[in-house]
Amino acid sequence: MHALRRHPREWSLTTWLLVAGGIGVAVMLVILGVQSPTERAPSAAQVTAANDLTQSFNIQYPVLHLEGIDPQLKNFAEQQTAKFTEKIKDKQYDPRNRLTVNYEIPHHGEKTLSIVFTITEETVDAKPITTHSHQVFDIASGKKLAVDDLFREDADPRGVLANIFYDYFRNNEAVKLTPPQQLKLLQFTTKDVRDFLIFEDSLLLFINPSDLARKGDARGILIQKNVILSILKSAYTEKDVGLKLDTVPENIAYVINELPKRSSPNVGSGKRIALTFDDGPGVHTGRLLDTLALYRSHATFYVLGHLAQAYAGELQRMVRDGHEIGNHTWLHADLTAIGGAEFNHQVGDTQRAIQQATGGYVPRTLRPPYGATNESVAAQAGTYGLQLALWTVDTYDWQVKDSQLIYDRIMGEAADGRVILLHDIHGTSVDAAIRAIPDLIAQGYQLVTVSELYGL
Repeated sequence: MHALRRHPREWSLTTWLLVAGGIGVAVMLVILGVQSPTERAPSAAQVTAANDLTQSFNIQYPVLHLEGIDPQLKNFAEQQTAKFTEKIKDKQYDPRNRLTVNYEIPHHGEKTLSIVFTITEETVDAKPITTHSHQVFDIASGKKLAVDDLFREDADPRGVLANIFYDYFRNNEAVKLTPPQQLKLLQFTTKDVRDFLIFEDSLLLFINPSDLARKGDARGILIQKNVILSILKSAYTEKDVGLKLDTVPENIAYVINELPKRSSPNVGSGKRIALTFDDGPGVHTGRLLDTLALYRSHATFYVLGHLAQAYAGELQRMVRDGHEIGNHTWLHADLTAIGGAEFNHQVGDTQRAIQQATGGYVPRTLRPPYGATNESVAAQAGTYGLQLALWTVDTYDWQVKDSQLIYDRIMGEAADGRVILLHDIHGTSVDAAIRAIPDLIAQGYQLVTVSELYGL
């Protein structure tokens, strides 16, 4: 049997009123901008706990209508419930055993989403514990991001961030960094980021910068994206305009909106020392330059002229990194035993070779091989604009070739104003220097060039 259907022309007055009312409501919804289900604003959902523990839970998580992300958020909330249930399973049920999970969404952009969960655990036998979970998602892929996911694979986020943090805190008069704190900032890696959030035009990293905060208390450092464009993946460089649902967290301790002024460790400490390296460059010089760059420190390299062209890249890097290049003759000649044309070859040709290899750098100091010098050597060097530069500490590294012994001599003889003699052609010497550089910084020394030390 089929149900009878009234022909439209035979609709009652009531039916016509209902139809008209429905059309009116639909029009009103459009006028008011009510969104379709796929465009709805986030709503809250709650995890239902086991019946006998229902009173102990208040678990909230957002429903964002994002297919790849919503299940992850629900799973996170359920995990918190399961963990707390396990934690109190051996305790007699008591409604004072309570787990509360709330959330805020400080950023919901077109490309990224940042959520802050606040988890509070209360048990009858302990003080309440509150922790935070910061979660960042790539909206297109639904992937929960780790901090390293934000950076280009061909970039150096560790170095860039370490430099920014070091400069910022070193130049912040309100923060008095000790030498060990400076060292720790220079050694920063992205593994030191405890948590992070991404916003429309900035990145918030939670770290404990060189133990400036209380132990275990991560501070929020807000960095504008335009300061670190060189290391960000292209997907995260542009302003991520979107729906801002909550305010930015209040626990931001420091804001970095421009590249800070570059500085070196322990400037103004009153303790300066000069590391000098003779007879190179060599195959180990690159490692040494890497360490000096890491710790923003300077050294002086007394170069043999016949090696200048073969190691032009190393010499050019020395100039770029702010090191001093000195003249050490063409082939390690005893300058007291020669004169005239041979002196001009040993010293003059070395000057020209260094200038050619570096694109114009002119050495200002000459270290005579073996320390052999006299008034005639000094006078002839002066015709090239060179001042003689010897040393105050000889490690005899060329003789012992033992990195531990060389290190002990460096550290044992270190004092303000001293010039330490080493040779970068020996791997053991470079190993000792690489170990000594951060330790000298930790003791408060500023590592400078010979010309800086003597004000040349």
